[in-house]
Amino acid sequence: MPINLFANVHLLGVLKYGTIVTIPYIGLNVQKIYTWYGVFMVKSIFRIFIIVISTMMVIWWLNTPFLDSEKDTSPKIVVTTPLLEDLVVTLLGPEINVTSLIVPGQNPLQARLTSDSKTKISHADIIIMNGSQVDGEFQTLIQYTKKSARVINVSALFRKHKNISDFYWMDIVDWSHLVYLMQDRLRDLLPKRRSEINYRMSAYSKEVFDLYQKIRNELGGLDLNQMKIATNHPSFEPFATLFQLDVTIIDIPIDPKPEDVAQIVTQLKENNITVFIPNEYISAQGLDAVVKAANKSGLNLRIYSPIITLNLDGPGSGVETYLQLMTMNLRTLING
Repeated sequence: MPINLFANVHLLGVLKYGTIVTIPYIGLNVQKIYTWYGVFMVKSIFRIFIIVISTMMVIWWLNTPFLDSEKDTSPKIVVTTPLLEDLVVTLLGPEINVTSLIVPGQNPLQARLTSDSKTKISHADIIIMNGSQVDGEFQTLIQYTKKSARVINVSALFRKHKNISDFYWMDIVDWSHLVYLMQDRLRDLLPKRRSEINYRMSAYSKEVFDLYQKIRNELGGLDLNQMKIATNHPSFEPFATLFQLDVTIIDIPIDPKPEDVAQIVTQLKENNITVFIPNEYISAQGLDAVVKAANKSGLNLRIYSPIITLNLDGPGSGVETYLQLMTMNLRTLING
């Protein structure tokens, strides 16, 4: 006998609430209907279970790396200055996790140790420092490192081979030497990156050497090495020594007193100084006072644009890397 669909729907509605009845006029076995309904409910619950599990799997999958992707196991590297950051990024690649405690454009000699920098130091796996006055207050950062942190001290690296200036990067040959020393040390600490470090070091070393050749050739075409030059900061001295420039260091206070200015002018005359090359952090007020006094005394002093000797500059400045810094200084010396 055909089944009345409306009666069947009604029956299921009754069964849903747990009542078992017999409807003889449609010729159905209630027990069989109950069994069918039980199967239906089990399938529904199973479907819901599958949906929940699938959803959880999707959430897990979205929050984990792809199976064919390497996990980011690169160490946290903290350096004291942007120059060291530039070197590390050059040797390890731009994706490396490296942070400089001193920011671009900041005078490193005046850098201060803050609570934020202490936190960065304490989380670092590798710390790279100059080990000299150019680290500012970060010279004492060792006490804030974790026990497992590895420290690379540039001064200590050089000490095994030669004595260097605190401002060693201004001697491009010493910088080139540091590239090799840093390569060797980073390969020991990061053996999985040895091939990349070797490749990057070779390419970068060639760039540094080419720039050295360019500076030597172009300065050789000038008469700077025939001039008596003064500068306000010893950071220019390594560059001057390398390229055989006759340079005298004369400190100019931020706000010099009249007697200070008179003494500086006397030094300029005694050393037959005709060119003054300031660095980027010279006091404009102090330099202006000296120039006025020198002119008044009859000393014709030529003032060059400042050269950059202590730090890199911010984004868009054109002095964001070591190579850019040295190229900018060469241009300044050529233009006067």
